[in-house]
Amino acid sequence: MTQQILVIGHEPVIDELAREFGAKQECQIEYAPDECAAIARLRASSYDVVLAGPNGAAEDRLKVVDAAGGGVDGARVIVFGGGNNPSEVVSAMRHGAFSFFSRPFQIPAIREMIFKALAAPATPPSMGLISASPNWLIVRLKCDAMTVDRLIQFVRELKTGLTDQLREQLTTAFREMLLNAAEHGCQFDESKQLEISFARTARLILYQIRDPGPGFAVESMEHAAVGNPVGQPFRHVEYRNSHGMRPGGFGILLARKIVDEMLYNERGNEVLLIKYL
Repeated sequence: MTQQILVIGHEPVIDELAREFGAKQECQIEYAPDECAAIARLRASSYDVVLAGPNGAAEDRLKVVDAAGGGVDGARVIVFGGGNNPSEVVSAMRHGAFSFFSRPFQIPAIREMIFKALAAPATPPSMGLISASPNWLIVRLKCDAMTVDRLIQFVRELKTGLTDQLREQLTTAFREMLLNAAEHGCQFDESKQLEISFARTARLILYQIRDPGPGFAVESMEHAAVGNPVGQPFRHVEYRNSHGMRPGGFGILLARKIVDEMLYNERGNEVLLIKYL
């Protein structure tokens, strides 16, 4: 069945991607001039994905998310913000947006998220906000790869006031540790949940990641580079190959080089990442 994408407004990057999905993925693309017209279309027709362009008012984009059902048995809405506004990011999460991007728009990242939105089932929200302020976010989320990627993009958009380089470095560290928790703490079991905190003060950025797994001692992990003995920098590669694991194992080592402090709890199923500003 042909999938349908509704595009709101006209933004060159979004229009380019819409044409690409129409031609290469054989999606049916429709356009609405503004949010009011888009809401009318959502009430009259069924769409798989909505791309809510950045030119309207932020509150009107949220009305589109609400009209789409907030991701429950309806279209997955990707919201585009006009500028770096953490409050808008948090509001989009609260209303059930599938993802959020602000300028400058990165075509590869948006393209990948549209693919995910097209592949996602119309199910109840997989992220639950416990605390939802721009400087202190606490989220519970289903332990599946798609939900993890969605959360990473939302948190990426909260790091305003940073250089592009530092923002991408911190996103990389957060992603590596979150995927570790999802893979090794939950085995990507969607019946399990991760709990994530993101805090931003004038002097630091803090991530807290807790998984429901039994925990581990970091230095004893044979599948990770951080546990390699002196003189055997690639022993974990042999271990992963012999146990049928995916290539990798450098996540903790990479994150340690990016953040200033990394602390595990006694059980080993909760980690703090701290970066001083």
